[in-house]
Amino acid sequence: MSNTRETTYISLNAEEGKERQLSKFLIAGAEMVKKNEPNTLFWAALKFNDNTFGIFDTFTNENAREEHFSGQVANALKENSLSLLKGGWKEGVIPNIYNSKVLYSKVPKQQPGKIKKAIFIPLTAKSGEEKNLANFLVSGGSLVSELEPDTHYWYALQFDENKFGIFDFFADQNGVDAHFNGDVAAALQKKSHLLVEGGWEKGVLSNVKQFEVLSLITQ
Repeated sequence: MSNTRETTYISLNAEEGKERQLSKFLIAGAEMVKKNEPNTLFWAALKFNDNTFGIFDTFTNENAREEHFSGQVANALKENSLSLLKGGWKEGVIPNIYNSKVLYSKVPKQQPGKIKKAIFIPLTAKSGEEKNLANFLVSGGSLVSELEPDTHYWYALQFDENKFGIFDFFADQNGVDAHFNGDVAAALQKKSHLLVEGGWEKGVLSNVKQFEVLSLITQ
């Protein structure tokens, strides 16, 4: 398990006709983070569909996250948000920032080859099952670390008291498929009716978001 303790996920909707410009902006943002933000451990620019994008980044602590939001990339996004994003900064960015605590993280000792795929699964714990779901995700992370070499990064997250999530990254679709056919997915499917609001079909599968990774940097 790494020293990652905090993460942020931001969902972004491109202004009509600005999809290519937003994609280029995010790819350039990765290089800005690499050069100027040593305390941002991991930063990924993501594309969900034609006009929906995202940013996922990780930090050692809350101070590092605050430093990131005062940095060059955040300022550049703020300056360009009115032209690039639906809703601009106030309506297109601020309401779509999701900060979380890291329950478990798997990070490779060495940077693997190009990472092309990412998966995000938000999960809502059933009432009274919050601690049990958190514990399940921690144990699941241990299994991923032990049994899934092609799941290169895996983060179990807690957003608030009953909102959780999994964010993971792969080199290709084969890695994604292997993960969903693996022991952790099987265990989640078996226990989801007890732990997750909506069970497997409505609480897990219907919430799966698969992204194309536009750019990714690690420190």
